[in-house]
Amino acid sequence: ADEQRGAPLERATGSLDALAEAARRGSTAGPRADPDARDAIERALGEALLAMVEAARKLGADPELALRAAADRMRSRSGG
Repeated sequence: ADEQRGAPLERATGSLDALAEAARRGSTAGPRADPDARDAIERALGEALLAMVEAARKLGADPELALRAAADRMRSRSGG
């Protein structure tokens, strides 16, 4: 059971590693980006987001509430 709970986090880690590698290479997903690079970034980002939502649910947390709270903390830190 613990292994199953950790599986989404392992997938998220792999996707985040792919995003970090894209950043190191200077890749972007902007409108003028290479289409293959943009697709790879968007795929990795989507996979990471879905894995994090799945992990939150397996841990009994509400991913939307967690995101809203994190956004509130960020706004508070930036004074906005």
